[in-house]
Amino acid sequence: MNTPTRLQLETLVCAAESGSFSEAARRLKRSQATVSQTIANLEIDLNLVLFDRSQREPRLTSAGEMLLNEAKLILSRFEYFGEIANRLTPNMVSEFVLAGEVQVQLGDDKALIERLIEKFPETNIHIWSGSSASALQNVIDGQAQVGLVFSHLLLPEEIDFQPLKPTQWLTVCSPEHPLASQSSVSLSELTLHRQVSFTEPYKQDLAKDRLSSKAWRVNGFITAYKLTLSGHFWMRIPRDLVASELELGIMVEIALDDELSQSVECGLIWRRDNKEHPVILEVLDVVRTSMV
Repeated sequence: MNTPTRLQLETLVCAAESGSFSEAARRLKRSQATVSQTIANLEIDLNLVLFDRSQREPRLTSAGEMLLNEAKLILSRFEYFGEIANRLTPNMVSEFVLAGEVQVQLGDDKALIERLIEKFPETNIHIWSGSSASALQNVIDGQAQVGLVFSHLLLPEEIDFQPLKPTQWLTVCSPEHPLASQSSVSLSELTLHRQVSFTEPYKQDLAKDRLSSKAWRVNGFITAYKLTLSGHFWMRIPRDLVASELELGIMVEIALDDELSQSVECGLIWRRDNKEHPVILEVLDVVRTSMV
């Protein structure tokens, strides 16, 4: 079987929609004989009869009806292919990777999303969540163009850094947790209770935020969220991530003494030799604008 050509598929669709070969010829600006021969050649290539010619006007057979929708889909992809090609430029970015610390947010996420969609509509954006250390390594290795990290990291010379607004952190638990109803909780008392701590899979090193010896380590917010709601755990988390839960009373803030910092410094990192990357420039512009 020969692969149908675009011309054959266009002729099939036009003949089916117009109801006659003569009308299809008029719409396609071809002779009726050319349209008839194109359909006949397609039938030969497919070894199928697509039109019943026993009546005055040809009608689609069952096979023709089944293939008509497929032909329309293929032709629509042809058009989409052309649209994309027309939008491409020599400096087009096909993919962009942001490796982010799972507990850190960029801040004005909506503004960043809208900017990237507007400026890079055809770019595939990948967001990898992990630890600050893994984000740094991904940027160094060139696996990611930008990293979102805690500021405590020691950065090599080839890595540049843009500080972000400090993230306000809370220590939270469910209303059923024993610490939820206490008016004041010391750090020593807090560490006696089970903690949800963020870390990377299969890593044996202690996570930076791990305070309790009874910590359960997870590498995703959803898992940490569910464990905390169970009433057996507490966790340290950016306020923005649990603002709705706090308002609804699904989670409560533990009333800590002033022994834990409520603000965490974080920032963006990228390779200095990649500073003119168009997506990096847009990301930095959004971030710097939001800090004004």
